[in-house]
Amino acid sequence: MHQHIRLHRGLLITHVVTRQQDLALEPMHRGANEYLGELFLELGRIDRAKERLAVLDRACPFGCAEYEDLRRRIESRSVAAR
Repeated sequence: MHQHIRLHRGLLITHVVTRQQDLALEPMHRGANEYLGELFLELGRIDRAKERLAVLDRACPFGCAEYEDLRRRIESRSVAAR
């Protein structure tokens, strides 16, 4: 079981690196920022997910689905952690 958890975590980290490379090319890409935020939530890094939410807030001055989806996921994760 522990090997499965390590493998899963390693795969998540690989995805994080890939999304960070995508964002180096296009920092305000809404989909990549949302996905990266979701990956950080899976890794237990709510602080980093909130950073992606802040970027989406700037990228979507009139609101967007990516912002709302990530905001709801952060909120539900925060409530579950209490």
